[in-house]
Amino acid sequence: YANRAACHLKLRNFLSALDDCSRVIEISRFLDDDHERRPPPPPLLKAYVRRAVAQNELGRYTEAGEDLATALAMAPESERAEIKRQQKILKEDIAAAKREATLAEATRKGSGEAGGLTTDEKSAVELRSRVRDLLDELSKGAEQSAKDLDELVRAAEALDGLTTGGGEAVAAAGSSAASEGEGSAEADPRVRCANAALQRGKSEAVANKALSELTNLARESAACRVCIRHAGGIKLLLSLLAKACNQSVAILEPAAVASAKAASKAASKATGKSGGKKAREDLGAAGRHEAAATVFLWAASLAKLLCVGALERRNQMEVHICGGSTQVLRELRRLVEPTGGIAGDADAQSAGRKGNGGSRSADVAGLTALAPQLRLLTLCCNHE
Repeated sequence: YANRAACHLKLRNFLSALDDCSRVIEISRFLDDDHERRPPPPPLLKAYVRRAVAQNELGRYTEAGEDLATALAMAPESERAEIKRQQKILKEDIAAAKREATLAEATRKGSGEAGGLTTDEKSAVELRSRVRDLLDELSKGAEQSAKDLDELVRAAEALDGLTTGGGEAVAAAGSSAASEGEGSAEADPRVRCANAALQRGKSEAVANKALSELTNLARESAACRVCIRHAGGIKLLLSLLAKACNQSVAILEPAAVASAKAASKAASKATGKSGGKKAREDLGAAGRHEAAATVFLWAASLAKLLCVGALERRNQMEVHICGGSTQVLRELRRLVEPTGGIAGDADAQSAGRKGNGGSRSADVAGLTALAPQLRLLTLCCNHE
């Protein structure tokens, strides 16, 4: 029962862990009526500590404190340090619960008569409302920014294809669009690329502004970190982070094919491959790597906000519940696995990087985005 209770705690089956620990205590007392006069058997001491952990996670702070006090009274000197650590965690959780209760009460009052609120309560209500607004702006801005980036990549590749064909090709495309009238100005690859870049800049600015303000608020205020969790912000941020990682994969996929082809450059020369076609492939791969680097840096900013939010222990648990730990490990594997990612085929990648700084920038940005995600994983592992 004691070992199964430990497994239940790892799986966050707190009610089952509590039942198993209680069974250990009952069996120990039944078999040994005189257990209080001798050093306790290890399973009994572990049962009290593990039951206290389960009680704490379930919000039963009084019962958790009683179990830890009982465990401390019977524990040998070598076990006291761990029990005192659990008591410290319990005190922190009680303080966090009081802060959340105060925030919830202020919000409840704010939904009624605003005139009866104190200054602190008004601030709490305003903070909660502002956090919700920022999360909404962040979600909409990130979604639009992702769409605009995809459009910009397609427009840039279309323009690159004409540029490698010579200035006459670009001029001819522009003249053709102009001859069809102003309504077809978008057909000009230069206009399309410029408009896509402008729209991408606007949507990116909206998303970055919301993210920056939310990060600053979360860094300065524990109440803001609580509001983020209450508003579903942890789940939203993890979702945006996953979408950013998936988008980077989608952007880099054609570039990866081009890098693999670059490994057979000598064979291509032997078959008389045209220089113009190779130039278009190089430009397209470079542009895609730069776009992927932009997405990676956005993912890094999202992960940094999650790290700030994870300073609250309840938020750490929320990250676990929303699959954040698995998500980070999956991204780590994708970036460094031997058959792909940054640590993929060394020959193909080295061939593709010659004369192409874009691939290197994407690799560096990918590792930059991974660093705060690993920091987040470290913070959440401390929740145990």
